[in-house]
Amino acid sequence: CVMARLEERLSQQRSKKKHSVWLFLAAVFSMVVVAMATYYWFVRGGDFEKATKRAGSTLIGTGKVNILVLGVDERSDDVGRSDTMFVITVDKDTKSVSMLSVPRDTRVKIPGHGWDKINHAYAEGGHELSIKAVEGLLDMPIDYYVLINFSGFTKIVDALDGVDINVEKRMYYEDPYDGKGLVINLKPGLQHMDGKTAIQYVRYRDEEGDIGRVARQQKFVRA
Repeated sequence: CVMARLEERLSQQRSKKKHSVWLFLAAVFSMVVVAMATYYWFVRGGDFEKATKRAGSTLIGTGKVNILVLGVDERSDDVGRSDTMFVITVDKDTKSVSMLSVPRDTRVKIPGHGWDKINHAYAEGGHELSIKAVEGLLDMPIDYYVLINFSGFTKIVDALDGVDINVEKRMYYEDPYDGKGLVINLKPGLQHMDGKTAIQYVRYRDEEGDIGRVARQQKFVRA
């Protein structure tokens, strides 16, 4: 099954590298892996206290672990912004995992920078400022953070041998100024997506705006 294959690949990576699991996730994993691996880690009895957590974490004694996932649109001439942002909460007492998406255009008060879109926090102060902005918005502590990029997303989808998604409508979009040129070209219907195709699905945005894209990202994680 998918989780068995994921477990085998993670085990092989852990044997080669002596870094913590969460530092490794921060380097290569995409949002779908974070959601699935977090659940697997918990169900299989993983010990979060052994992983590296951010300074000031309130993890000990709470029974819950809050992980901020930042999907960063990195460019060679730009630090990038966190265009995908969500919080995963693992409840170690009830054995449940939940995910809350934060739309990138959410207007918040960014410490030291006034009111702005929440995805601008990353451009102004990296993950630490993003964490502060999210903590202020949700009134909850963030114990861990994970940074991901497009390359990590495509690699993990391919490692899972693809994902089945029922594309709900025709999706076509071109942006010649996006990196080497972004082309999204998907037809409606059930299809098996590899990494390059899946990144088109989760990046697509039309008149529904970021809310529609967030819904598709959540649909993809469930798939």
